[in-house]
Amino acid sequence: MASHRASAGTALELGRELLALAERLDDPALLLEGHHALWPVLVWLGSADAARRHLDQGMALYDKARHQSHAFVYGGHDPGVCCRKVASWASWILGYPARGLEESVASLRLATELAHPTSIIVALVWACVFRDLRREVHEVREHARALISLSTEHEASQWLAAGTIIDGSVHAELGEGEVAITQIRRGLAAYGSTGAHLFVPYFLSLVARACLKIGQPHEGLRVIGKALERVRTTGERMWEAELIRLEGELRLAASPDDVAEALDCFGRAIEIARRQAARSWELRAALSLARLLVAEGRRDEARRTLGGVYDWFTEGFDTADLQDAKALLEALPTGC
Repeated sequence: MASHRASAGTALELGRELLALAERLDDPALLLEGHHALWPVLVWLGSADAARRHLDQGMALYDKARHQSHAFVYGGHDPGVCCRKVASWASWILGYPARGLEESVASLRLATELAHPTSIIVALVWACVFRDLRREVHEVREHARALISLSTEHEASQWLAAGTIIDGSVHAELGEGEVAITQIRRGLAAYGSTGAHLFVPYFLSLVARACLKIGQPHEGLRVIGKALERVRTTGERMWEAELIRLEGELRLAASPDDVAEALDCFGRAIEIARRQAARSWELRAALSLARLLVAEGRRDEARRTLGGVYDWFTEGFDTADLQDAKALLEALPTGC
C-alpha cells in the first residue's frame, strides 16, 4: 500500500479517486472504503481536522455484521477497527484526549469481538502510540508486549518490529536509557528490513527522547535531523511540531546558554501545530516554551503563552500534559 510506503501524496490522490468513484456508483460498501482510504492518510499528512470528517462518515456507514468481510477483501483489516483507532489519534491531536481514549478502547474491543488477528494487531499498534501520546507508560508497555506476542504468533514481522521499538521506548521512560536506545535501534533495523517506512519519524522521535534522557543531546539532534528529513521527503507531517519541539529541548541540553535557538524551535513548533489545528501538540510546545520563559525571568509572558492554550481545553484534565500545564500556571499567579 502507498500509505505504508509513506507515499502520502500518492495515497491521498488514490483515496480521493476511490471515494469519487464510490460516490458516482452510490455504493455504501465502496463509500465506506473510500473514506477508509482517506482517513489515515490525512492524519499522517497533519490534517486531523479533515480526517475527522471522513472518520465520522465511516462510523455512520459501518455495520459490524454487514462489513466483516471487508477485512478479507480490502486492506487486510476491519474498517470499523481502523476507523476507531485512527479516530483516537485524530481526537487527541485536535485536543480531545478523553474522546480519543474512548475511541482507542472501542477499537481494541471491536477487534477482539471480531477475533480477526490482523485487526487486533493494528489496533494494538495504534493503541500503543495513542497511550504514548497521553504519556501513559505502563499502558504503553502492556499494549506493546501484547503486540509483540501476537505478532510473533502470526509472523507479522513489521508489527513485531514496531512493538519492539515501542517497548524499547518504555525503558527510557523508566530511566533505562541505554537499554532503550539499543532495543529501539534493533527494532528499527528489523522494521526497515520489511520495506515499511510509515511511522519512522515517530520511531526516530523515541530515539531522540531517549538520548535526551541519558544526556546525549548531540546524538539526539542528529536523529531529529534524520526524522525531519523523512517528514520533508514523505509528507508525514503529523509528527513535525513534536520533532521541532524536541529539537528545542535537545538544543537547550546541548548548549544551555543558547536560548535563542530553543526559543525559535518552540515558536516554530507552536506555529506548525496551529496550522494543523493540533491543539495537543500546541499545548506541549507551549509548555516547553513557558518553562524556558520562566527560567529567563519572563513569567508574565510564560503565563500568557501557556494560559492561552490551556484555557481552550474542555476535557482530558487527567492527562500528564494538562496536569503539567496546570501546575506551571498555578505557580505563576496573575500579576506576577
